[in-house]
Amino acid sequence: MSFEKAQLANSIRPPAPPPPPYSQNPDAEHLVPPPQPHHHGIPTSNASGNPPSPTPSLPRTPSRTSVSLPSPHSENEARWQDVANDLDDEKITRFLDAVDEIRAHDLHGEVSLPQLVVCGSQSSGKSSVLEAIARVPFPRGDNICTRFVTKIRLLRSPEKSMTVSIIPDADQSSSSRASLIHFTMKCGPEDLEGVIMSAARKMGVDSSGTKAFSKDKLRIDICGPHNKRLTLLDLPELIYAAADDRMTAGDIRLVHQITEDYIREPRSIILAVVNADGNVSQHGILQKAREIDPSRERSFCIITKPDKTEAGYDNEKEWINIALQKSEFVKFRQGCHVIRNRTTEEMRNNISSADRDRIEEEFFQNEVHPGPNNAGKVNGWYAVYRTGSWGIKNLVKRLKVLLFEHMKQEIRPLLEEIKAKLAAYTEDLESLGLDLMNPEQMKKTLSNSTTYMTILADQGAHGTNNELDFFGLAEEDNGHEERYLRARVQQEARLFAKKMKGMGHKPEYAWAPDNLPADPTIWVEKFNHVLDRTQGPELPGNYNPQRTTLLFVDYSQPWSSLAIIFLDRVYTYCQQFLRAVIAFKLEKDFPGMSDRFWEHVIADKLENHKREAAEELVKLEADRKAPVSTQNDYFWQNAARSYAEQLAAASFHTEEQVDFLRNAAVRMIRWMLIYYSVSYHDGYFSLPTQHT
Repeated sequence: MSFEKAQLANSIRPPAPPPPPYSQNPDAEHLVPPPQPHHHGIPTSNASGNPPSPTPSLPRTPSRTSVSLPSPHSENEARWQDVANDLDDEKITRFLDAVDEIRAHDLHGEVSLPQLVVCGSQSSGKSSVLEAIARVPFPRGDNICTRFVTKIRLLRSPEKSMTVSIIPDADQSSSSRASLIHFTMKCGPEDLEGVIMSAARKMGVDSSGTKAFSKDKLRIDICGPHNKRLTLLDLPELIYAAADDRMTAGDIRLVHQITEDYIREPRSIILAVVNADGNVSQHGILQKAREIDPSRERSFCIITKPDKTEAGYDNEKEWINIALQKSEFVKFRQGCHVIRNRTTEEMRNNISSADRDRIEEEFFQNEVHPGPNNAGKVNGWYAVYRTGSWGIKNLVKRLKVLLFEHMKQEIRPLLEEIKAKLAAYTEDLESLGLDLMNPEQMKKTLSNSTTYMTILADQGAHGTNNELDFFGLAEEDNGHEERYLRARVQQEARLFAKKMKGMGHKPEYAWAPDNLPADPTIWVEKFNHVLDRTQGPELPGNYNPQRTTLLFVDYSQPWSSLAIIFLDRVYTYCQQFLRAVIAFKLEKDFPGMSDRFWEHVIADKLENHKREAAEELVKLEADRKAPVSTQNDYFWQNAARSYAEQLAAASFHTEEQVDFLRNAAVRMIRWMLIYYSVSYHDGYFSLPTQHT
C-alpha cells in the first residue's frame, strides 16, 4: 500500500494539491499535505471563497526556524503507516494473545519476552502519555502510581470494563504471594484512583505503609469495543533525591535498578519519555538507553510538552532535530514521536479525550503557534506534522506496529530458546537416574523431601534437634558442627555481647561504661576539649542536651561495625546449615540436584533475609544518631541516684570551690553513660534475637 493511501485510510490528511514551491522532492507531487485553516489572521481563501492557488512568482515565506522540512513520505515514516493499514486486527490480536499466554506462565528469569517498557524521569509527562493512550485518568496527587511497575493491557471486548490486580514479585513469601495474587477488583474510570490506592495499600506503599517502593507489579486490564490491542509496562519515574521521609538512598538506587533490569532485557523495546521544555542533557533515561542499547536497535523516543518550548530558541531546534531523527546526540533506530500533553487548565476543566486530540492536532498542523505560549510565532513543530510522527492517535497505531514487528522478529528465536531450556531441563531430569514413571510421582517425592527439609530447618533454628538421623551426635571428631545452627548462633551472640561490652566505645575515652574512674576531675580533663568546642548559650551549671547527643554518638561509634561482623557470621552459619540440610535429604532422593536447588530456590531467599536484617541495622544506626531520648525506668532511677551523689559530694565544698562547668560536665557524662547502657540493651544488644 502506498503512503498516500495510508494517509487517506487513516484520515491523517485530505488529498493533497500540487506541492508548494518549497518542496524539494520531485516525487512528492501528491504527498505534500495542503495548507490547513489557521486562526491567527492568516488567509485561508480568496475573495471568491476558493482556496488560493500557488503563485510561482510569489513563493511562500520560508519558516524562520533553521529546521529543514522533511520529505513527508520518507521510507521509515511511511513503513509503520503502511503496516498499520495492512494489519489484520484479528490476526495480530491472536498473535499478541499467544505471547501473553506464554508470559502468564511466569517465565520471567528463564527467558526474555518481547515487551514495550515505558520509562522516564519525574515531570517527563509519562503519566499524561499513558492517560491519553488508555483514555482513562490515573492518580496524580501523591504520585502513588510511581511507586511500582504498572502493566497496562488494552483489550478488545464488546463491553467496557476495567480490572485491577497484583502480580507478586518472585521473591515474596508463599503467604504474601497468596494474599497479593487474590487481590482483584473491577471498576469504572471514576473509581480507578480508589482501587489503585487499595492495591497500593496491599503492597505496603501507600502513605501509611512502610515501603517507599514495591517490586510487585500492578496490572490494569482496560477492555472496550474500540481498543487497539496493546500491552505496556510503565516503570517508576527515575528520581535523584528523596521525596519524603520514608524514601532512602537505597530506595532511589532500587528505582534505578528496576529501570535498568527491565530495559536491559534483550527483547524489551525502550520507550524513553522526555519533556521538551527541559534540556536534553538533563534526561538521565537517554544516557541509560545509550549505555544499555548502544546500537539504539531497541530504543524509541517519545517527546512531550512541545508547546512549552521557546519558539526559535536553540533548545526547541535541538528537540525538533531529535524528533526528525537528525540529531547526532540522540538518534533511535525505532524512531521518535511527539505528544502534546494536556495543560493544567485543560486538566482542571476535565476536557474529553476527543477535545484533547483535536487541540493536539491543531497545535501540530499550524505553521504559526496557535497559543497561548509563543502565540503568533513560527511553529517549528509543523515539520513533525508533515511526517506523521505526532499525536496520540498515530502513537497508538505506531506502538502496535512496533510491538507486532518486534514480536514477529523475535518469536522464532524465543521458541528456540524455550526449546533449548526444555531440552536442558529434560537432560537434567534424566541425569538424576530416578525410576519415576511420571511427573506426579516425581512431584510427590520432591514434596516429601521439601517437607522433611523444612522440619530439619525449623528444628535447627529453634535448637530442638529432634531428628536424630540428622542431629544425632557423630562419632567423628568434627561432629558435623554446621548442623547445630542455634548453638552456633548463641555462641556468636555471647561473643558479640562480649565485644560490645569491651569494644563498643571508642578507646580514646578514659572511661568505660561499667568501669568509671573514682575522681570525676579526670572525666572533665579528658572531656574538656569537647566542652570548649560545643559551648552554647546556656547558663553556667547547665548544658544543651544536643551536647549529650554529640558525646554519645562519638562514644558509641564502634557499634555499627561490630553488628555488621555479627550479621555476616550468622549469615555464614545459616548458609552452611541449609546446605547441610539440602545435601542430607535431597541428594538421597535426587542425586546431583542439591546445587541447583540451592541456586534456584534457597540462595536468593536467604539473601533477602540478610538484606532485611541489614535494613533493620540501618534503622538501629539511625536511632543511635538521633537526639538522645528514653522513657526507660532504668535511666530515670540511675540518673536520679547519680544526681543525688553529685549533690552530696558538692555539699562538702564551699561556694568558692564549686565549679559549675565541672559539675555540668560530670552530670552530662554520667547521664550519657547511663543512656549508653539503656540504648545498648534496647537496641544493638537485641540484634541477636531479632533475625536469628
